[in-house]
Amino acid sequence: MQDTQVNFRPARSGDARQLSLLLTQLGYDAEPARIEKMIYLADSDSELITVAEINDQLVAVMSLIFFDYFPAAARYARITAMVVDAQHRAKGIGSELLEYARINAAERDCACIEVTSSVTRKDTHAFYVNAGFHHDSYKFVLPIGSR
Repeated sequence: MQDTQVNFRPARSGDARQLSLLLTQLGYDAEPARIEKMIYLADSDSELITVAEINDQLVAVMSLIFFDYFPAAARYARITAMVVDAQHRAKGIGSELLEYARINAAERDCACIEVTSSVTRKDTHAFYVNAGFHHDSYKFVLPIGSR
């Protein structure tokens, strides 16, 4: 992978500001206070929020949820967010996060892992296809009021 050691650990509430900055690289404007609350409320049986660190600096985050998917009568895992800091991409960190997701999904008897990605993120699509994902559905979104 790379010369520098990458450490993976659960997100902590004190990570919220740095995670907010990482999420802006995906185009999200998530307030640190909201992220802190979501980390606090995360239940490891249904959601894992994992960060990657190099020399105590956060360089990536992945949020993974587990749920029962009624139509397939199966348990699924979904990556709801994954971002590696632009300065640390193409070093294997994203692939390691996907392997972490695969292991956790298998431990929870999930049938698959799914992920969504903006239609404009062609490099990200190539990354997921290269990792073994395939495109098999469309996502439609209906906004509900304002936050």
